[in-house]
Amino acid sequence: MMKITSYLITLFLQSFLILMANVLFIDISIAETNSAQVFIKKQPLFTNVIDRKGTPEKHKDYDHYQNQKYNPMSDLGAWHGFLLPDKKASFGAFTGPMIIAEEYSLFIADKLEQLSVSDSDTAKEYDLSKAEVNVYSQPGALIQRYVFDDLTIELTLRFVTNRTALITTSFINKTKRAKNLQLIWQGGVITTVE
Repeated sequence: MMKITSYLITLFLQSFLILMANVLFIDISIAETNSAQVFIKKQPLFTNVIDRKGTPEKHKDYDHYQNQKYNPMSDLGAWHGFLLPDKKASFGAFTGPMIIAEEYSLFIADKLEQLSVSDSDTAKEYDLSKAEVNVYSQPGALIQRYVFDDLTIELTLRFVTNRTALITTSFINKTKRAKNLQLIWQGGVITTVE
Protein backbone atom coordinates (compact mmCIF):
# COMPACT_ATOMS: atom_id res chain seq x y z
CA MET A 1 0.00 0.00 0.00
CA MET A 2 2.87 2.38 0.83
CA LYS A 3 4.53 1.79 -2.58
CA ILE A 4 1.25 2.46 -4.43
CA THR A 5 0.64 5.68 -2.49
CA SER A 6 4.20 6.86 -3.12
CA TYR A 7 3.88 6.01 -6.83
CA LEU A 8 0.55 7.89 -7.11
CA ILE A 9 1.97 10.96 -5.37
CA THR A 10 5.00 10.93 -7.71
CA LEU A 11 2.75 10.50 -10.76
CA PHE A 12 0.49 13.36 -9.57
CA LEU A 13 3.46 15.71 -9.02
CA GLN A 14 4.92 14.90 -12.45
CA SER A 15 1.54 15.53 -14.12
CA PHE A 16 1.11 18.78 -12.20
CA LEU A 17 4.55 20.05 -13.24
CA ILE A 18 3.88 19.22 -16.90
CA LEU A 19 0.50 20.98 -16.68
CA MET A 20 2.07 24.09 -15.09
CA ALA A 21 4.79 24.19 -17.75
CA ASN A 22 2.10 24.20 -20.45
CA VAL A 23 -0.15 26.72 -18.70
CA LEU A 24 2.70 29.17 -18.12
CA PHE A 25 2.84 30.13 -21.79
CA ILE A 26 -0.74 30.10 -23.04
CA ASP A 27 -0.76 31.10 -26.68
CA ILE A 28 -3.65 33.10 -28.08
CA SER A 29 -2.53 33.58 -31.63
CA ILE A 30 -5.08 35.03 -34.03
CA ALA A 31 -8.52 36.59 -33.62
CA GLU A 32 -10.70 37.70 -36.56
CA THR A 33 -12.21 41.19 -36.50
CA ASN A 34 -14.06 42.48 -39.59
CA SER A 35 -12.01 40.17 -41.81
CA ALA A 36 -8.78 41.75 -40.53
CA GLN A 37 -6.40 39.61 -38.54
CA VAL A 38 -5.51 40.93 -35.12
CA PHE A 39 -2.47 39.34 -33.55
CA ILE A 40 -2.59 39.00 -29.79
CA LYS A 41 0.86 38.88 -28.21
CA LYS A 42 1.89 35.79 -26.28
CA GLN A 43 1.90 36.73 -22.65
CA PRO A 44 2.33 34.30 -19.76
CA LEU A 45 -0.15 34.20 -16.95
CA PHE A 46 2.43 35.43 -14.46
CA THR A 47 2.89 38.99 -15.73
CA ASN A 48 4.08 41.52 -13.10
CA VAL A 49 3.80 39.04 -10.22
CA ILE A 50 6.81 40.75 -8.60
CA ASP A 51 7.08 44.53 -8.80
CA ARG A 52 10.23 45.05 -10.91
CA LYS A 53 9.85 48.82 -11.40
CA GLY A 54 12.10 51.47 -9.93
CA THR A 55 14.82 54.00 -10.58
CA PRO A 56 17.58 53.92 -7.96
CA GLU A 57 19.00 57.25 -6.86
CA LYS A 58 21.71 56.06 -4.44
CA HIS A 59 24.11 53.14 -4.23
CA LYS A 60 22.22 51.82 -1.20
CA ASP A 61 18.60 52.68 -1.95
CA TYR A 62 16.66 51.38 1.08
CA ASP A 63 13.14 51.91 2.39
CA HIS A 64 12.35 53.22 5.88
CA TYR A 65 12.80 49.66 7.30
CA GLN A 66 16.36 49.53 5.87
CA ASN A 67 15.29 46.92 3.29
CA GLN A 68 16.20 47.19 -0.35
CA LYS A 69 13.61 49.49 -1.95
CA TYR A 70 13.44 47.67 -5.31
CA ASN A 71 13.24 44.09 -6.60
CA PRO A 72 15.62 43.82 -9.56
CA MET A 73 15.31 40.82 -11.84
CA SER A 74 18.29 38.51 -11.75
CA ASP A 75 18.39 35.08 -13.37
CA LEU A 76 20.63 32.04 -13.91
CA GLY A 77 22.61 32.74 -10.73
CA ALA A 78 23.80 36.18 -11.85
CA TRP A 79 25.17 38.52 -9.20
CA HIS A 80 23.56 41.54 -10.86
CA GLY A 81 20.02 42.54 -11.77
CA PHE A 82 17.96 45.14 -13.59
CA LEU A 83 14.66 46.99 -13.14
CA LEU A 84 11.93 48.39 -15.37
CA PRO A 85 11.65 52.17 -15.58
CA ASP A 86 9.07 53.77 -13.29
CA LYS A 87 9.54 57.33 -14.59
CA LYS A 88 9.01 58.74 -18.08
CA ALA A 89 12.55 60.14 -18.01
CA SER A 90 13.86 56.55 -17.75
CA PHE A 91 11.84 55.06 -20.63
CA GLY A 92 14.10 53.17 -23.02
CA ALA A 93 16.44 52.03 -20.20
CA PHE A 94 16.54 49.02 -17.94
CA THR A 95 17.28 50.82 -14.71
CA GLY A 96 20.17 49.82 -12.52
CA PRO A 97 22.06 47.58 -12.52
CA MET A 98 22.19 46.32 -9.00
CA ILE A 99 25.27 44.27 -8.16
CA ILE A 100 25.91 42.03 -5.19
CA ALA A 101 29.05 43.18 -3.39
CA GLU A 102 29.80 40.32 -1.00
CA GLU A 103 26.47 39.96 0.82
CA TYR A 104 25.07 43.45 0.15
CA SER A 105 23.38 44.76 -2.95
CA LEU A 106 24.46 48.08 -4.46
CA PHE A 107 23.17 50.02 -7.43
CA ILE A 108 25.92 51.31 -9.70
CA ALA A 109 23.66 53.38 -11.98
CA ASP A 110 20.16 54.79 -12.24
CA LYS A 111 20.26 53.90 -15.96
CA LEU A 112 23.54 52.60 -17.30
CA GLU A 113 22.29 52.62 -20.92
CA GLN A 114 19.21 54.36 -22.33
CA LEU A 115 18.01 54.15 -25.93
CA SER A 116 17.03 57.22 -27.94
CA VAL A 117 15.73 56.85 -31.50
CA SER A 118 15.41 59.36 -34.32
CA ASP A 119 14.65 59.18 -38.04
CA SER A 120 17.71 60.44 -39.94
CA ASP A 121 15.67 61.30 -43.06
CA THR A 122 12.96 63.37 -41.38
CA ALA A 123 14.85 64.45 -38.21
CA LYS A 124 11.89 63.15 -36.19
CA GLU A 125 12.84 62.19 -32.64
CA TYR A 126 10.77 59.43 -31.08
CA ASP A 127 9.92 60.65 -27.57
CA LEU A 128 9.21 57.39 -25.74
CA SER A 129 7.19 59.22 -23.07
CA LYS A 130 4.65 60.21 -25.77
CA ALA A 131 4.15 56.68 -27.10
CA GLU A 132 1.54 54.14 -26.08
CA VAL A 133 3.64 52.42 -23.38
CA ASN A 134 3.49 48.86 -22.04
CA VAL A 135 6.24 48.07 -19.51
CA TYR A 136 6.02 44.72 -17.74
CA SER A 137 7.90 41.76 -16.34
CA GLN A 138 7.34 38.07 -16.83
CA PRO A 139 9.30 35.09 -15.54
CA GLY A 140 12.81 35.48 -16.95
CA ALA A 141 12.28 38.74 -18.87
CA LEU A 142 11.75 42.48 -18.60
CA ILE A 143 9.83 43.98 -21.54
CA GLN A 144 9.23 47.55 -22.72
CA ARG A 145 6.96 48.24 -25.70
CA TYR A 146 6.50 51.71 -27.23
CA VAL A 147 3.86 52.14 -29.94
CA PHE A 148 3.83 55.16 -32.27
CA ASP A 149 1.64 55.71 -35.34
CA ASP A 150 4.49 54.78 -37.69
CA LEU A 151 6.81 52.65 -35.54
CA THR A 152 6.75 50.14 -32.69
CA ILE A 153 9.85 49.68 -30.53
CA GLU A 154 10.23 46.70 -28.20
CA LEU A 155 13.10 46.10 -25.79
CA THR A 156 13.45 42.77 -23.98
CA LEU A 157 16.08 41.99 -21.35
CA ARG A 158 16.88 38.34 -20.58
CA PHE A 159 19.82 36.72 -18.85
CA VAL A 160 21.66 34.39 -21.21
CA THR A 161 24.38 33.32 -18.75
CA ASN A 162 25.13 33.96 -15.10
CA ARG A 163 27.27 36.94 -16.18
CA THR A 164 25.42 38.27 -19.23
CA ALA A 165 22.09 40.04 -19.64
CA LEU A 166 21.12 40.50 -23.29
CA ILE A 167 18.85 43.29 -24.53
CA THR A 168 17.00 42.50 -27.74
CA THR A 169 15.68 45.60 -29.51
CA SER A 170 13.01 45.15 -32.20
CA PHE A 171 11.50 47.72 -34.56
CA ILE A 172 8.28 47.36 -36.53
CA ASN A 173 7.96 49.88 -39.35
CA LYS A 174 4.24 50.52 -39.88
CA THR A 175 4.72 52.63 -43.01
CA LYS A 176 5.35 51.61 -46.62
CA ARG A 177 8.65 53.50 -46.87
CA ALA A 178 12.00 52.38 -45.52
CA LYS A 179 13.18 54.10 -42.36
CA ASN A 180 16.72 55.26 -41.71
CA LEU A 181 16.85 55.21 -37.90
CA GLN A 182 19.62 56.55 -35.72
CA LEU A 183 19.99 54.70 -32.40
CA ILE A 184 21.95 56.14 -29.51
CA TRP A 185 22.64 54.31 -26.26
CA GLN A 186 23.88 56.52 -23.43
CA GLY A 187 23.84 56.63 -19.65
CA GLY A 188 25.99 57.05 -16.60
CA VAL A 189 26.79 55.77 -13.12
CA ILE A 190 25.54 56.99 -9.73
CA THR A 191 28.08 59.38 -8.24
CA THR A 192 26.19 60.20 -5.02
CA VAL A 193 27.84 58.61 -2.01
CA GLU A 194 25.91 58.38 1.26
